[in-house]
Amino acid sequence: PMRNAAIALFVHVAALEVMLLVFKWGLYSVVFANIVFSFLMCQLNAASIRKYLHYRQEIKKTFLIPTIASLIMGAAAYGVYHLIYKLCHINAAGAGGAILAAVAVYGILLIKLGCIDENELKKMPGGTRLLGAARKLHLM
Repeated sequence: PMRNAAIALFVHVAALEVMLLVFKWGLYSVVFANIVFSFLMCQLNAASIRKYLHYRQEIKKTFLIPTIASLIMGAAAYGVYHLIYKLCHINAAGAGGAILAAVAVYGILLIKLGCIDENELKKMPGGTRLLGAARKLHLM
């Protein structure tokens, strides 16, 4: 991890310099350079884990299903926010409704798309209650 951090830090500083001096992105340079650093750290650490532990990351349950669920969740939250705002013209109500809808839609999709099974749900904090609710709602 230390070697990976040093490599990522070097690339981070170089990317920051290019974005600041060449592209003149100002404060956005810091944001994008931090994204570069974090992404590179994840990739380098994953490569090290793969190399030394011979572990292969499961792509579908780790990346694909959560990405699909988050896209649908975002669309649902967007729709709920605008619907509530159109009805009562209160931002806080729209935001609150959107957050509740987002949590519910994301959780339901993770279960229905097979990303989380009963054993994984039981291991989560409050998982026994969640499992009971999922069974009552015929999600599992």
